[in-house]
Amino acid sequence: MKTDQHIQDYLHNRMRSDERKSFENLFEEDKDFKKEFEEHKAVFNAFKINEAQRLKAKLKSHEAQKSSKKRFISKPVIYSIAAIFMVLLGSSVYFNFFQQDLYKTYFDPYPNVYQPVVRGNEVESTEAFMYYENKAYKEAQNAFEALLQMEENPNIRFYYALSFLNNKQPKEAIVEFEKLRNVKFEFQAEVLWYQALAEIQLENFEKAESILKTLQSKHPEYKKKGVEELMGDL
Repeated sequence: MKTDQHIQDYLHNRMRSDERKSFENLFEEDKDFKKEFEEHKAVFNAFKINEAQRLKAKLKSHEAQKSSKKRFISKPVIYSIAAIFMVLLGSSVYFNFFQQDLYKTYFDPYPNVYQPVVRGNEVESTEAFMYYENKAYKEAQNAFEALLQMEENPNIRFYYALSFLNNKQPKEAIVEFEKLRNVKFEFQAEVLWYQALAEIQLENFEKAESILKTLQSKHPEYKKKGVEELMGDL
C-alpha cells in the first residue's frame, strides 16, 4: 500500500473508512513511511496555502489579454514557491499542484457535430442531443442510454461517455471510452483525447500519458500542438 498514489488517495479523502484505518496503522509499523507521508502532506498543504492555482489563473488571464505590461510577482510569493520546490527536491514526493489544474486547462466540452438517426427515431435522438447541448448532462445520460438499449451506435456511446465526463463522473466516462477504443468510427481520435483528460482528472498521469502517446501514433494530426503541450506538462 505504501505508494505515492495511496498517499494522494488518503490526502484527497478517496479511501473507504477501512482503507484509511489500515493506512493509518502503517504509521505505527513503519516510521520511515510516516516521515515520507508527512513530507507529502507538507507539500500538499503548502500549495493550498500559497494559492498557486490563483496565481496561475491570474498569469493566464494576463496572457489572454496580451497585455504589454511587465508581469510582476511579489518576492514573498517567489520565496514561498521556491521553498516548496526545495521540499520537493529534497524528498521522494511526486505531487505537482499544477497537474491538478491540467484538466481545467485543456478540457473543452465537445460540441454536437453528429446528426443522429437511430432506427428512424429522430425525435428521441434529437431530444438526447438537446439535453447535451443545454448542459443537462444527467438527462442526456438517461436519453443516450435509452438509445443505446435500442441499438448499439458508437457515435451515441461517445456522447454518452462525454455526458459523464461533463457531469464530473470521469470513472464512468472511462468505462464507456474503453468500449470504443477498438471501434472504427469518426470519433476515434476524440475518444483517446477525452479519455486521457478523464485519467488526468483522476490523477492517473502515467495512464494519461500512455493514451496520449497512442493518440500521437494513430492520429498524429489531431490536436498536434495541444497533445504535445499536454504531454510536456505531465
